[in-house]
Amino acid sequence: MAAYTWSVFTPGADLPKSIETDYLLADGEEIQVGGRIWIVERVEIADDPAPGGMRAYVVAPTEP
Repeated sequence: MAAYTWSVFTPGADLPKSIETDYLLADGEEIQVGGRIWIVERVEIADDPAPGGMRAYVVAPTEP
């Protein structure tokens, strides 16, 4: 099974957090990072998915 390591950029953080999944992330998906739920706003995958080449930018979910 494939494993993907993502650099996840959360609002207000100086450095990205690293998470590993067994699937490719998609825009609009909910993920858990640092004990919080986030919504994937955009995904960037480099031609060579080396460390740091797979990035996800997230936003906080809107509360009703």
